[in-house]
Amino acid sequence: MENFGLNYLKDSRFNEFLDSIPTPAMIYNLELVTNWAQYLNDAAMEKNILLGYSLQANYNKKILKCLKPYVDFVDCASINEFKIATSLDFKKISCTSPGLSKENINFIIKNNGEI
Repeated sequence: MENFGLNYLKDSRFNEFLDSIPTPAMIYNLELVTNWAQYLNDAAMEKNILLGYSLQANYNKKILKCLKPYVDFVDCASINEFKIATSLDFKKISCTSPGLSKENINFIIKNNGEI
């Protein structure tokens, strides 16, 4: 399997950086995210499988922008996640939360979401 940009783990500057920041902290390697998304997309296309992503896992907009070219759809578990997905112009958005109000369901349908 490919390296997927993991060379930074061996970089002493990266380790010094980790030691210098307060914790807890979330650090994302966007190159790694993009490489994995592309790898999974290629594998899914070979098998004629649609690739989806759940915003419930992480709705960080920078992450979502990296994933957007490689996923066929996103799934949302709340109206806020749906609004994030629409703000980033995902074309296919499903919502699978049992806790949506009638108003939220109408909003989702009006904005081309799928329930």
